[in-house]
Amino acid sequence: LNKLNRADEVMRQLESATYEAQQAGQKRAPGSSPPAGGGKPARIGQPIGSDGGFALAYQEAGKNNEARMAALHAMRDNSGTDLGPLDAQVFVHELYRGSPQEVRTLAQSILIEQFQTGPVVALQMVDQFADAPSTDQISQMIQEYTGAMLPETRSESWVVQARWVLVQHSLKLRPRPEVAIESLVRTLADSYARRHSLLIGQDHDPATVPAAQRAAHVLAQTWATLAATSPVLQGDPVPDDLPGIQQRLETRLKLADGPIQTFLAHQVAILDLMGYITVSEQSKARSEATELIDKSAESRSRMGSVLEQAVETERAIVKMWKLRMPIDEAVGSRKQDISP
Repeated sequence: LNKLNRADEVMRQLESATYEAQQAGQKRAPGSSPPAGGGKPARIGQPIGSDGGFALAYQEAGKNNEARMAALHAMRDNSGTDLGPLDAQVFVHELYRGSPQEVRTLAQSILIEQFQTGPVVALQMVDQFADAPSTDQISQMIQEYTGAMLPETRSESWVVQARWVLVQHSLKLRPRPEVAIESLVRTLADSYARRHSLLIGQDHDPATVPAAQRAAHVLAQTWATLAATSPVLQGDPVPDDLPGIQQRLETRLKLADGPIQTFLAHQVAILDLMGYITVSEQSKARSEATELIDKSAESRSRMGSVLEQAVETERAIVKMWKLRMPIDEAVGSRKQDISP
């Protein structure tokens, strides 16, 4: 059950990353290069440990300044280069409005030393800026944090420009869509390798995960082997007999141009083979499996991007898993397994 929910979450992330990548590509003229940046970008910060620990410790410190400063020191030593949302909210509040000054100054020094590349902290810096006082200390902190120059705090433009540089800094720390996609593709390849290990009854070795197209090829072969030993179907097979499914795969591979299209060819074969096995095991699932495969094919035919087609196919595979292993039956089986 948890694995199916996780699969849904990964697919939502992949769809979002795909959309952002397409939007970014549409903003550039065909054949043009990405806009030049100011040198090599800094590594994006990442939190360490669970979120909320610092927020709780700081709340429990109350008005005890020594305890609050101790909580800040502990957070600095254990948090990595970013914070989770709960901790970041409390931390940034102290940056802007912490009292007394020694607490605020310590928080600001930790920001500059440790969290300049933290996207979660950066977003909180933007969100809470509206409540920040217009002081020279705050202005100096923002300049050191963003690397930008600001006018005097008495200037009418200070608020607008300070907010602007904070927004720019936050946007700069957002993962580039192509980087997000690469990360999610690695997650997908690892998922395919894990599925292969599960189907053949072997332990999964994360160190041996192949490229995504190779992982899909291996998994498709494994499903084909399982399909060959499935119960004989009564009536027409779904979506075709095994030689027909193999012929479909070979045709797609001949037309494939590049690793993504090769991955998609094996991915569609996996969906077809899962449908074949699901119906052979549960004849009552015939209509749902057929509809699922047909709708997925129809959706792919309307999509111009190969990446979009791959996302659609993977979502159909998740749905086929749910059809083959209904959630209520899976939960009931688990309860039965643990019952005395």
